[in-house]
Amino acid sequence: MTLQIRNNKNVTLVDIELFEKEDFVELRSVVCVKPYSELLLITYENDGPKAMSMIRAFDELQELRGWLWEVYFMGEDNKAEKFPQVLEEVKKILQKVCDDFDGLYMSID
Repeated sequence: MTLQIRNNKNVTLVDIELFEKEDFVELRSVVCVKPYSELLLITYENDGPKAMSMIRAFDELQELRGWLWEVYFMGEDNKAEKFPQVLEEVKKILQKVCDDFDGLYMSID
């Protein structure tokens, strides 16, 4: 399953693949540098402190695979049957970023 954060011009800023690999859940996360950088520059011009929050948020999105293994599955086994729960958690994370920064929305393919 592919989840994306896009801007109001329908340009992808973050692309996340969540899938079952063998018998566990795996995640791949990519921040698209050009559109993210353009958004960051505009945000910085309008609101410097908000730009710093954006940097932190997108850094966390870039590190979602680490979150999956080191936080979400800390102390328990990563099993394929947990895919629906992981999907819901990832959706919440993405939606929070969309809510925090104007003109962003989440899409799911």
